[in-house]
Amino acid sequence: MRRLALGENLDLIGAGPGTAAAPVTLSRHAPGLAPQHEHTAAYACAVLAGGFLELSGGRETWCATGYLVTHEAGERHANHIGPDGALCLNLHVDLPASADPVRLAPDARGLADALAQQGLRGADPLTWDSLAAELEHRLGGWRTPPRDPAPVDAVVAALD
Repeated sequence: MRRLALGENLDLIGAGPGTAAAPVTLSRHAPGLAPQHEHTAAYACAVLAGGFLELSGGRETWCATGYLVTHEAGERHANHIGPDGALCLNLHVDLPASADPVRLAPDARGLADALAQQGLRGADPLTWDSLAAELEHRLGGWRTPPRDPAPVDAVVAALD
């Protein structure tokens, strides 16, 4: 069984050039069975095209285009990639685990697609980080805890 480090994925085709603390990567999977593996850190997978049957903990779950799949650190699983393969945007972040894939809201799906396109074209770091931060916000602030607004309020008051 393979253990994948933070930012590492099977069939990796690209990684964001940004400076965000949590890596965002792209992977393209050919049809067939991907071996059992686990990730050393929690992560989420947004399925952008195709799909796969995930085999985890005795369960089989179909992960289709437009859905987000979450994994806790150390969760062992294997994927049986469907006949059309799969293109995935991998967010190496700690989202609340869900037993079933969750459909991405249209705005989050658009941001995930934009990140994938930027990654395939070689995005500049500022564009990449901006899109990643916006997706982070849409998914509920999975990377950064809420900040104390007092310093920002103080700056706004001083400018007024």
